[in-house]
Amino acid sequence: ASSRGHRRESPHGEFDFPFTIRNQVRTSLSTLTAAAAQRVPLLRYQQRFYRDAIALANAEPLHAYVFGETKDASRLEEMLTLLERHQIRVHQLGQAVTLDGQSFQPGSSYVVPIAQPQYRLLKALFETRTTFEDNIFYDVSTWTLPLAFGIPYGELTTGPQDWLGEQLRPSKDEAIPEVAGIEEAYAYAIEWDDYFAPKVLYQLQQADIRVAVSTVPLHLQTADGARDFPQGTLLIPASRQAMAPSDCAQLIAVSAHSASLTVHRIVTGLTSQGVDLGSDRIRVLEPLAPALIVGSGVSHYEAGEAWHLLDHRMGMTIPLLEKDRLFSLDLERYTHLILVDGNYASWTEDQLTALKRWIKKGGILVTQKRATRWAAAQGLLKVQFDADDKNKGHDHQDGDHHESKSKPDKEKEQAELATTAPLPYSDYHTNEDAKRTSGAIFRTHLDLSHPLAYGYRSKEVATFRNSNLVMRPSKNPYATPLRYTNDPLISGYVHAENLERFKNQAALVADKLGKGAVIGFVDNPNFRAFWYGTNKLFLNALFFGQIIEATNTKDTDDASAMQDHHH
Repeated sequence: ASSRGHRRESPHGEFDFPFTIRNQVRTSLSTLTAAAAQRVPLLRYQQRFYRDAIALANAEPLHAYVFGETKDASRLEEMLTLLERHQIRVHQLGQAVTLDGQSFQPGSSYVVPIAQPQYRLLKALFETRTTFEDNIFYDVSTWTLPLAFGIPYGELTTGPQDWLGEQLRPSKDEAIPEVAGIEEAYAYAIEWDDYFAPKVLYQLQQADIRVAVSTVPLHLQTADGARDFPQGTLLIPASRQAMAPSDCAQLIAVSAHSASLTVHRIVTGLTSQGVDLGSDRIRVLEPLAPALIVGSGVSHYEAGEAWHLLDHRMGMTIPLLEKDRLFSLDLERYTHLILVDGNYASWTEDQLTALKRWIKKGGILVTQKRATRWAAAQGLLKVQFDADDKNKGHDHQDGDHHESKSKPDKEKEQAELATTAPLPYSDYHTNEDAKRTSGAIFRTHLDLSHPLAYGYRSKEVATFRNSNLVMRPSKNPYATPLRYTNDPLISGYVHAENLERFKNQAALVADKLGKGAVIGFVDNPNFRAFWYGTNKLFLNALFFGQIIEATNTKDTDDASAMQDHHH
C-alpha cells in the first residue's frame, strides 16, 4: 500500500500518494477501534500467554542458560543490556560451573532461569535448531543471541538454585566520575580484546597521537610487574609524540575511560623474552579516512548497518559517497572505501582503472557479498566464486559476472537434463523457495595469527549468512583467514544442496594489490546491528588492513597478472 512516489501503476490499477496516506490513517484507526472493542479478550489472552509460559518452562528438562566472557566486558555488557531491555531476568553466577568443556566463573558469567514470564522469548533467543516443520521462511530462521554476540554459553539441566547469585537490576543513569590521569611512562599498552578498543584507537589517532600495533605476542615490564600481551595490542610511545608527555598521558586516560578500557604503563622498551618495542614487528598505524559507498543499486540496509557501527558505536566520522558520483571526487582524500552488498556493474573501464590505481597506491577496498563477487570478477580480488549459486538467496545482481561453462561441463549438464525426473509445475515455487538461505548461523574457522583476527581468542567464530554465494579459498595459502568448517551449520534452515556447497569454502579473503589491499567478506559481518560477534572482523579490516603483507611471491602487481577487463 505504498506508492513510493506521487503516482504509481500496479497490477491492481493506478494509485497515488494521497491514497497511500488515507489508507494508512484508515488502517490505524480501524486497528485502534478493534483493539478497544476487544480489550477484555486481548488482556485475557496476554495474561494466559505469560501464565502458560511458566507451566511450559517447568515441563522442560532444561533449567537455565549460563553465559560469560572474560576478555571483553563491553560486549558482555551489551548483551546484558539487551536482555534487561526485554525484561528477561538475569542473575549473576553464584559458583563456578563447567559445561561442555567450557568453564564459567562468578564475576564474568551470568544465569538466565527459563522459569519466568518471558520464557518463550528467551528460549527463542538461546536455542539452536536445525529442523523445522516448514522449510520456507519470510525472514531469518534462527536468532541465537550468544552466538550473535560471540559469547560462550551452555545449558544447565540441574536445579539452577545451586548456581543463582544476585539478580541483576536494570541499570540506572549514574553520574560519570571524573577522569583520573595516568602517570607518565616509557609507553602505554591497550589490549585489543574489548569491543570498544577500535573507538579508543580512532580517538587517539584523531588527536594526532602516534599509535602502533604489535604483530606478535609480547612480554613487557609494566608498572605492576612483568606481563604477557597478545598480538594486536596497541602500543603508544610517550616520546616522539606531537605533545608533551603529560598531555599525551591525559588524552590516553580520557579516551580509555570513555570505553572503560585498562591502560597498562610500560616502564621499559627492553624485554627479557621475545621482541623489544623497537622491533619491526611493532607496526605504526596510519590514521583512517574511510568512506562508505551508497546510492542506487547499493543495499541501504547493509550501508545503514555499517554506518551505525562506525558512527554510532565507534564515534567515527564516515562520509557517505554516492556510487554514481564517486569518481568525480578526489579518491586520494580517502584511505578506505567500503562497498556493501549491491550492484556495481555500472562503473566504466576508466573508473575501474582509477579504482585499481587508488588501491595500488595504498588504498584499502573492503567489500561484502555481491560487491565481493564483483571485485573478484574485475580482478581486484584474486579469488573465484562458485558459478552454481542459482541465485537462491538475496544475492541476485543483473549484469554480474558468471563463469562460462566449458564444453565438457555443457555436455555433462545436457546429460543430466536428459535424465531429470519430471516434477509438477505447481511445486515449482515451493521447491525453489526451499533453496533460499534467508538467514542461518554457520561455524567458521579463524586463523588467529592473521591481523584481521586480532582481538579474537577462539578459532571458532559463528557467522550469519543470508545468501547462497560461494567464495572459494584463495590460491594464496595465507590469504583466507576465515573459512567455513566441514560441519558448518550451527542453527537455522539451509537446503541440503547448499549446505554441501558451503562446506570448507572461504568466508573472508584478504590480499595485497600493490601497496594497498582488497578485503572481501562473503557475508555481512554487521547484520542488523546485533551481530556483535563479527563486528571486529569488519573493524580490523579498516584498522589493520594496512599492515597485511604481500604473502604470495608468485603474484606480481603488473596489470598483466590481473584481469583488468569487465566481465
